[in-house]
Amino acid sequence: MIYMEPMDLGWEPLVQSWLETKLPHFLTSEQKHLVKLLCEWLLPPCLDFIQQRCRPVVQSSQMHLTSALLKLYQCLLAEISVDSAVEREEACVETLEEQEKNFQTSKQKQQEETSSMIVAGAFFSVVWSLGGLLDASSKQRFIEFFKSLCDQDSMQPRPRELRVPRALQMPKRDSVFHYVFLRRNVPSWCLWRELLAPASLEPCMKIGEQGPW
Repeated sequence: MIYMEPMDLGWEPLVQSWLETKLPHFLTSEQKHLVKLLCEWLLPPCLDFIQQRCRPVVQSSQMHLTSALLKLYQCLLAEISVDSAVEREEACVETLEEQEKNFQTSKQKQQEETSSMIVAGAFFSVVWSLGGLLDASSKQRFIEFFKSLCDQDSMQPRPRELRVPRALQMPKRDSVFHYVFLRRNVPSWCLWRELLAPASLEPCMKIGEQGPW
């Protein structure tokens, strides 16, 4: 057994091992390459920015931050599998009823939505695994940095073969921490507060009493 200091090893081998062993089996070769491009584009500048310009609430190395990001990203990719299974079951009923019409169109749409979830999942994972560890003032700097990173004219341009449609880019208004990407009829970024059901509290309600919701 050979022991190496994390600073000497770096975070890159961790990502390389994850890409080779942990990606879901249902992803196509093109989608796996998409994950690789996203990691190569987002991780280096974000890790460097946090190390040089930010103050975390809890001290953490770049390897630990990378590990947290990969674990969160892996969970989001696994959810794509669950959503796809439901869609396949629904599509199966539909094709039986309609005698397998539009099957290829449906399959292509599913692949496009999966690629969209891969991109959005990468953004979400970076925001919460890296930016979520920062103190209040550092979070504000990280928000502005991440928004500029996603711009076309960024100082850290994304790979030429990586295409990110405008609809998949995180909205410029509000904080990047205020959004979550949902796979609805039209997959899109949604504000967390829009997902909360309104609740009314009676003036005479006591602490610990169950509300009307």
